Amino acid sequence: DLGLRGAEVFTDIGGKPLDSEEFWVVYEAASALDVPVFIHPIAPKHREIYDDYNLISVLGFPFETTHAATRLALSGLLEKLPDLKLVLSHLGGALPYLVGRIDDAYRMFGKSQTKIQKPPSEYLKKMYLDGASFYEPAWSCALGFWGPEMILMGSDYPYGWMGDYSTCVDVVKSLNLSDDDRGLILGGNAEKLLGTSENNV
Repeated sequence: DLGLRGAEVFTDIGGKPLDSEEFWVVYEAASALDVPVFIHPIAPKHREIYDDYNLISVLGFPFETTHAATRLALSGLLEKLPDLKLVLSHLGGALPYLVGRIDDAYRMFGKSQTKIQKPPSEYLKKMYLDGASFYEPAWSCALGFWGPEMILMGSDYPYGWMGDYSTCVDVVKSLNLSDDDRGLILGGNAEKLLGTSENNV
């Protein structure tokens, strides 16, 4: 009714993980409305271990995103709601590096402990990423798994602790991509996901 283009949730709600079934009604509504759910990290439960060296931002937040997304992939949520659009912040946290390990663990001993019929990577690959990362090797890793059609322009606004927001655009422009693929990341994917255009944002 409000014309909102999506919703945002933190990586846990009241200390409960996002795959808790009491939250599935939110995902069902988002899927029915065909709007994305953006997942942003919140401070970890044991944040005291991150207090030194600003590790809360460096490690804590990306780990929270990685943990939440992995649980969602293993929970069976995307089997029940295959059209649900989830967006992970900060280029998916550590997921670009860990997807293979997550699949290996599933094959070795996780099948009996999960509610999914395919390897978790099949569900992780359906999640979008925001491109709030400023390190080209991380981008290369993410692009190798998700491809340019699943990554959205990101800036981490309003924090910007990495520096000027133009850096976000500069990193994307520096990547070895075709003009079409670069255009997807810089705006095309967001327009499609949100159902917008330059004329009605």
